[in-house]
Amino acid sequence: MGYYTTYNLTWRPQPGYKEIPSCEHNATTKFCPECGVAVGVLKLDDAVGKEILCSKEANTGFYGIDEKGDTTGSTKWYEWQPDMVKLSKKFRNVLFKLHGEGEENDDIWDAYFLNGKYQIKKARIVIDPVDPAGWEVYKE
Repeated sequence: MGYYTTYNLTWRPQPGYKEIPSCEHNATTKFCPECGVAVGVLKLDDAVGKEILCSKEANTGFYGIDEKGDTTGSTKWYEWQPDMVKLSKKFRNVLFKLHGEGEENDDIWDAYFLNGKYQIKKARIVIDPVDPAGWEVYKE
């Protein structure tokens, strides 16, 4: 048994974001002689996607989302908060928004992560009061 939630992850760079080098070595040639990677910068979407895929392949997190942040269905991902904090520390000045919808009707929330800090905002379901001028006649 367990509690299933559907997740969706989005991200966008914030002021102060610095592009991610494609290689961690200080290569000055077209391809790094140590790792063979083309020298340059990674697109943010590619870098985050790669991190998600590596984590999923190692079975250490990001259950229920693909490398684009789209849902892969309802799943049990109990460690989403520490996983997302770790991701937000790795990608400095990138705002991540994890949207979750649980099994219960009122379990809808957005969690925001930036530089290792987070905020969780729960959905509020509101039913409008009766409108005295809004009565309609049912036609049979």
